[in-house]
Amino acid sequence: MKRLILLVAICFTVLGVMLFVAGPFSKEARLRSSAVQYATEVLPPIIQDWDPAVLRSHFSRRCLESYSEDKSKTISDYNRQQVGDLVRIDKIGFVGNGGLKGSGSRWYMVRADCTFQLGREKVWLWLVREDNDWRIDGLTTSKG
Repeated sequence: MKRLILLVAICFTVLGVMLFVAGPFSKEARLRSSAVQYATEVLPPIIQDWDPAVLRSHFSRRCLESYSEDKSKTISDYNRQQVGDLVRIDKIGFVGNGGLKGSGSRWYMVRADCTFQLGREKVWLWLVREDNDWRIDGLTTSKG
């Protein structure tokens, strides 16, 4: 009987330790999945025709402060000239995450493999959480 009680106590202890250790990992997995879901929803209207107003509507506060409407338009016009109109998004996936120095917040990087009129491109999104919502803190493209 003592062995049974000891065995049950050990099992509950192991289970408790596993839940304690796994908790942060499951939260991180949910955030990663949520970041990809957000990118899947907002990226198509942004890169369909590179409308700067659509892009700015998803910017983080930092990006809104850093990029005027004119600069956002210049960036959008440049991207439109470089890649053309969107044909399709082939794949969107999580790449990595890290911290923003001095801000106490974390960024999550998502990459979309896309086909545009002028070729294949990778679209990279840096996402941050602001007021429990995802916001775009950076966007760039590269050949690929």
